[in-house]
Amino acid sequence: MKTYSKRTVVTTPANARNDELQDRLNHYNDWLMDDKRDFGSTYPGYPGDKAQKPSKTKVEKPIVAPVKPVKPSKKGKSVMSIQTVGVKVARSTVKKAPKAGTKQAKAIEIVRKLGVEQKAQAIESIMSELSMSKAGATTYFHNSRHTLAREASK
Repeated sequence: MKTYSKRTVVTTPANARNDELQDRLNHYNDWLMDDKRDFGSTYPGYPGDKAQKPSKTKVEKPIVAPVKPVKPSKKGKSVMSIQTVGVKVARSTVKKAPKAGTKQAKAIEIVRKLGVEQKAQAIESIMSELSMSKAGATTYFHNSRHTLAREASK
């Protein structure tokens, strides 16, 4: 390991903490770049620090999915496949209504007024009232239709 030496610079109390942290970083970098240290070795710590006790926290090993053997193929190789475990995660999405006065809120009102069945008229109305292109109006109609369907299912 390289010989570590502190800088000998007179510092003010305001910069003392920054200097200490820089010294600690330099010490760690010297240890890290040392070619003679074991690869898996643990950092011994900054000189003068109290030695820390190793953690007693135990990490549980993950549960591995069961393996189901499969009949060998015609070539005689044994094949293993992992069984799927029947665990489903419930998904919950919280969708908020658009803010009042936005283009999407206005588009929802237009679609609500004309009805979802009147797609062409609703798109034309969105284009003219909100000054949008046909592609943009179609997208807003599509999103409005789904928002109204969500509201109706509640």
